[in-house]
Amino acid sequence: MHCPESLPIVTPPFCVPFSSRHIGVIPGSRPTFLLIPAFMVSLGVPSLEIPSLAILSLAVLHQAARLPWQRLSMATENLRYFKRYRMELELDRWQAPARSLPPGYRLIPWEPWLLEEHAEVKYASFHNEIDAQVFPCLSGHESCRQLMEEIQGKQGFLPEATWLAQYVAEGPGQTSYCGTIQAIVTQGEKNGGNRGGIQNIGVIPHHRGNGLGTALIVASLRSFQRLGLRQARLEVTAVNQRAVGLYRRLGFRTVRTLYKTVELAYTGSAR
Repeated sequence: MHCPESLPIVTPPFCVPFSSRHIGVIPGSRPTFLLIPAFMVSLGVPSLEIPSLAILSLAVLHQAARLPWQRLSMATENLRYFKRYRMELELDRWQAPARSLPPGYRLIPWEPWLLEEHAEVKYASFHNEIDAQVFPCLSGHESCRQLMEEIQGKQGFLPEATWLAQYVAEGPGQTSYCGTIQAIVTQGEKNGGNRGGIQNIGVIPHHRGNGLGTALIVASLRSFQRLGLRQARLEVTAVNQRAVGLYRRLGFRTVRTLYKTVELAYTGSAR
C-alpha cells in the first residue's frame, strides 16, 4: 500500500483507501486516503460505515499535506473522537406520560429576561461533564451566555418549547433554578414537514434522579405537538448512557451514529 506523494507515509491501520463516491467529489485525480482512528480499524469497522467521520477527517488530511511527519504525529495525537447518536421521535404516534413533573418543582416558560438564568443553569449542568469536552462552549459562564444568545437569535427559535425548571419545595425566598431545555424548528427531510430540534437539556447535578429531565423533555414535546410539528430530534454523546436510556424510554430511536472530532490542548514543545 502506498500513500499519495503529497502526504507523509502513514502505516496501517491509520491509512485506508477511500473513494470519492462515498461523500461526493474530491478535487484531484490521485488516490485519496482517509485518516481514521486506530480503534475503528481494530474493531473492523470499514470506512464505508462512517461517512460522517470521513468528512471530518478530510480537514485533517488538508492540513496533513502541509505538515512534516513530526508535526502530523503531534496533530493526530491531539485529536479525540466522540461517538454521538442522532435520535428521532415521531410525534403523531407519541403520547406523553401521565405524570412527569416531580413534586417541589415547576416549569417556567421562556421570557427574554430569563436568558441569564438559562445560561447559568446550563453552565452548572455541563461544565464538569463529558459534553463540555465535546463542546467547549459549555465549560464557561460567558460562553454559555453567548450560546444562549445564539440559540434565541436563531430564526427557528421556539420560545413555546423552551423551559426553565425551578425548585420551590423550600418555600418562598428559597427557590432556585435547576434545569433548562431549549428548542428550535427545522425543516424535515422525509415528509417536508417541520421538525422540533432539542438543543440542550441540562439539570444541575444535585437535582438529578428526580425525573426533572423527563419533565423538561415532555414539556418541549407537548409544545411541539401543539405547534403541529411531526417529528422531534436531538443528539447525545454515546457514553452518556443515562441520557441515552432516558431518550429511548420516551420513544426516541437512533437514526444515525456520528463522530465529532475535538482538538485537545497540547502542552508539549512544538518543533
